[in-house]
Amino acid sequence: MKESLKESLKKSLNQERIYFTVIQKGRTYYLRMLSILKGKPLASVTVSLRTKSAITAKANSELLKDKLVTTSGALDTFDNARYVLRNIAKTLNSYVGIPIGGIPQSQEIIHIEPIPIEVADTQSVTFSAMAHSYADERLESMAWTQDTYACRLSDIKTVTSIFSNVGLGDKPLSMITRSDLMMVRSEFLSQHKLSTVNIKLSLIASVFKFAIMNGVISNNPAMKLAVVDRTPKDDKGLSKVELASITDFIKNQKTSHIRNQDYAPFLKWVFLVAAVTGARHGEIQQLRREDIQQTESGTWFISINDNDGKQLKNQYSKRCIPLVDSGYGFDLKVFIREVVDTCSDGSYLFRSNNRTASRSYFTRLLTKYKKQHREFSQVMTFHSLRHSMSWHCLNSKMPESFAKKLLGHSEGITYGRYASAGVDIDLMKEELSRVIK
Repeated sequence: MKESLKESLKKSLNQERIYFTVIQKGRTYYLRMLSILKGKPLASVTVSLRTKSAITAKANSELLKDKLVTTSGALDTFDNARYVLRNIAKTLNSYVGIPIGGIPQSQEIIHIEPIPIEVADTQSVTFSAMAHSYADERLESMAWTQDTYACRLSDIKTVTSIFSNVGLGDKPLSMITRSDLMMVRSEFLSQHKLSTVNIKLSLIASVFKFAIMNGVISNNPAMKLAVVDRTPKDDKGLSKVELASITDFIKNQKTSHIRNQDYAPFLKWVFLVAAVTGARHGEIQQLRREDIQQTESGTWFISINDNDGKQLKNQYSKRCIPLVDSGYGFDLKVFIREVVDTCSDGSYLFRSNNRTASRSYFTRLLTKYKKQHREFSQVMTFHSLRHSMSWHCLNSKMPESFAKKLLGHSEGITYGRYASAGVDIDLMKEELSRVIK
């Protein structure tokens, strides 16, 4: 009898199950459905309960679960359950109550209890499993783009390897102590520079906070893991004279040695566009012919968007930036004639038809320039163009709303929460012209 019970329990633990958790983000409540096999999260989905009331959230979550289990075929696979849950969540009103008398007895219902994860088998949930569940949740809730998600999975792989190096790879999350995390931090510091270490430690802290939200652990040993960096920081911003010098150097580089001459003339324009817009390298590389536009008044601008599969760093990255003529040697008319007008509709400006300009190409050029100019900032990189734009906007006292729209940063309280987030392109051009010129 005991052997039969043991086999039954073993079979039960080896079966994939789904669990529900009500979580709160900001002031809104959400229902999270998690698939778990042998104590390890496999997949998840999060839907809004469309309420800021805890009582209403509980009622809405019960309603969604009851509808899910009474829908034919919904529980055949997790993909089915996810599809059904998303669809029935769309039918929720802002307030859903439970009728007096409950559900009619004649209606047969298979009820899934909202069992917290710790009841399942938290003793087996490792950091790696929880980190992947955290990443999936961030993607599902659209807090991360697909591109960010891929980068974070790479970070999780790196962190997981460090955990394994110090013997914590298989240790349950609930048993990891502060001392264990100190060992992880020390291992990181022995292999990476401080800025990289703090980024990875921030990820670890987020995963542990996520575990608390889902009831996997009750105490957070990952608080205040970051290492304070007291070393003097090198200023990555460049003066206007330095920017003019480096852009002139890039413009006059010979490209006759490049095997494919179809794209060689376009290499300099990637750097020049970055200098006058402050846009990221990846954003410029994704620009297409239709992303170069004009306002009714004739102002040329670039549209940075996520149309047709283009990837952005975050939701604030979508923006329009005016092109200022003559800034740091950028000739707008020549750019339109040589680059835009020679590119076919739907094609990338710098990646299609063998046009490409990788970051490594500019790294080599910048290294060459810095060797010739020892007085120049030796820490300058392609991304320093973006730092410089931010620096000059600040020193020119550009309004915060313009600067944040220009650089694609998140909105502050003053301009984002209490005022319109829209910024007129022509007005931005006037501000940007004042900064650059």
